[in-house]
Amino acid sequence: ELELRQMSVVRRWATRRTTRDQTLADHSFYVCLYADQIADLLEWRGDRSKLTRIALLHDLDELVTGDLPGSWKHMLSGTARAAIETSAGGFLLGWFPWLRHDPDPGVVEIVRCADALEAVLFAAEETRFGNPDFGVVMTDAMSRLERTINGLPGGKERQDAVWHEISRAVSRHRNDSPEAAR
Repeated sequence: ELELRQMSVVRRWATRRTTRDQTLADHSFYVCLYADQIADLLEWRGDRSKLTRIALLHDLDELVTGDLPGSWKHMLSGTARAAIETSAGGFLLGWFPWLRHDPDPGVVEIVRCADALEAVLFAAEETRFGNPDFGVVMTDAMSRLERTINGLPGGKERQDAVWHEISRAVSRHRNDSPEAAR
């Protein structure tokens, strides 16, 4: 769909200075990759096709709203936030009627975790490249990531395995020199 190509021009982190631009398409691609890796770590046996689709399109409402700053999203009441998402979502249902069907909770929790991980890794990259604006983002994103890991399916043992692997990845991302990342 031509409209989906707009994901490549919707800029994320609009209210933050970044060392490089990130688009909604960039973000969604990484969320999809991380969701697949998290599902592997969990030994999750759910519908991978559905997981991939939801991961790729999890922020589709931002085609209508643009990227809402996280600090602003957190200040919104649950009702106001739901109204924005419902309005944007209603507009998008004309294009993608399959969005009416809620995915299973495992899909939702894995995508939430992958979304948080992507924010952490982007923030780690920004701080590694000397961007001081992302220190607070990193702290908030790590807190959100920990909460989402605790909500993953598969029990405490699987959650601990995910936390271990993600901690290693975050540590590598934080400590790599900019030259090593190239």
